[in-house]
Amino acid sequence: IGFYTSPGSRGDLSCFHERRRLHIVSTDLLRQRIQLNSHALGLEESRNWSRLFTDADTVFVRDARSGGDLVLTVGDSRVVTQLCPDWWQGENSTISPLTAADRHIINETQKNWMLSDMDVQGHCF
Repeated sequence: IGFYTSPGSRGDLSCFHERRRLHIVSTDLLRQRIQLNSHALGLEESRNWSRLFTDADTVFVRDARSGGDLVLTVGDSRVVTQLCPDWWQGENSTISPLTAADRHIINETQKNWMLSDMDVQGHCF
């Protein structure tokens, strides 16, 4: 998504400057985690039960080439889809509103993949 401009294996990131970083904790998800029965926790979840983890991280970046600002978010898709109003369809290069039905499909996919023991992250740009 625009970060490869040549030098190095990860591209030249010198033109991008982090301006601010937000750590987002969803009160709904936190409430669900607190109310979960301790017997229902898996080994990894029980090991980290008392820690407060962020549900999403947002970074505000300034592009020195254009002077434009970028907002990048990564985290739990239930949180990311609440923060993202639109989605990009690559086949025909259009931007469309992210509807409640779209959010439901994304969140159900995350849920199914997590039940299959996959690590899942939603991304928003």
